[in-house]
Amino acid sequence: MATTVGYVTDDDLTAYATARGITLTGDKLVLLTKSLDYIETRSYIGTKTIVTQTLQWPRTLCSSPYGQLTSNYYALNSFPQGYNTIQQCQYDNETVPTEIKNAQMIGAILIDQGYNLQPTIGQSVKREKMDVIEVEYQDNSVSGSNQFRALNDILRPFLANSGMKAYRV
Repeated sequence: MATTVGYVTDDDLTAYATARGITLTGDKLVLLTKSLDYIETRSYIGTKTIVTQTLQWPRTLCSSPYGQLTSNYYALNSFPQGYNTIQQCQYDNETVPTEIKNAQMIGAILIDQGYNLQPTIGQSVKREKMDVIEVEYQDNSVSGSNQFRALNDILRPFLANSGMKAYRV
């Protein structure tokens, strides 16, 4: 029986990984929970569809002066003067986008491969000395952390202040 963690089930994760030739070794529920922890810490555009919902998704990403627009909704010349443009909302405000579900599974796979999605960040070492132990840190720096392109790229359109929009006007 499939167990849902956040936005996907453990069966969804298995199918996603298998389709990509990846064999998971960790506990799928733990992997999904840790990945969900990361997904939930991001700052997203829009607002929660229901203010009291526990998770960040679903979200109201698109709206018009006359209320909520949903997937494949088009309005042409139906707005007051000055609003006569075609507006399309690519995402249904009542469901979780596939990209968010995939991001949770990508995060789970990365965690299973030994990566920490939320590492502790410290200063970069400039110089180390072994005899009479001495460490010198770079000025105004933090140590590098891994960049997870697949995860970052799939989340980018939904993130606040990312320079991209989840809708087209």
